[in-house]
Amino acid sequence: MGHILKYENIIMSLKGSFEKRSSVRVKGVIIYSFTLVNDSWFGSETFDCMVCDGAGQQPWYFRDQKLKAGEAMRFDVDTINWQWCQGDFFAILGRGDKVKQSWQLKLKEYRPGECPECHGSHKCGHCQGQGFSFDFSNGVSMCPYCGGTGVCMTCEIPCRAQPLMSPQQSPMMGSTRKHHRPTAVIQNEINDVQRQIDQIDWDLKMRDIRGTLNDHSLFSAQNELRTALRIRLMHLQQELAEAYQG
Repeated sequence: MGHILKYENIIMSLKGSFEKRSSVRVKGVIIYSFTLVNDSWFGSETFDCMVCDGAGQQPWYFRDQKLKAGEAMRFDVDTINWQWCQGDFFAILGRGDKVKQSWQLKLKEYRPGECPECHGSHKCGHCQGQGFSFDFSNGVSMCPYCGGTGVCMTCEIPCRAQPLMSPQQSPMMGSTRKHHRPTAVIQNEINDVQRQIDQIDWDLKMRDIRGTLNDHSLFSAQNELRTALRIRLMHLQQELAEAYQG
């Protein structure tokens, strides 16, 4: 899928790595993902683990996880609704929840104008900031390198502006309740946003089939709207997960 960043640390039979991938849940938006693999050929591993923000203040705990030999487990927006940001880490826990091994998302941050891909323009170098690509065999399609956002993914560093809410009540934290909108209201809004995205995708497909995609300004406007809707969808899905747990 283009330039992939990976960070690895191996202790015993568990191997972890970060990478960028296209999200299924959020209609192609590029996300960071952490994968844990049992690298052993002989036996399974049962363990407790957590994902946590860089300040160590918002841990999400996962108890009695099991990986058979050669199996893998992903932790990201698609699987557990966790959005990885700079400094966040994943940890295997031992007795008393002491960290036995950990992996942290550490992305290189470039100074203004030093990014090797965009040289400071913050535009995706593969689609030139358009969010889409074109070739004669496949027609117009969403840029796989930026997920349709048009943003340079080499220097775009995800940072957390606000603390996350835990999706489960942790034995190590006091219970903090937060008032949420009714889940039915959030779900209806999610369905509406998904319908809008699907309609834009259908319109663009039909225009491509009919050969009427030559109006660049109209296509760019539809693509920008689709990107904004995908981001809105991600936020709504996180809100829904918090409402179910809160």
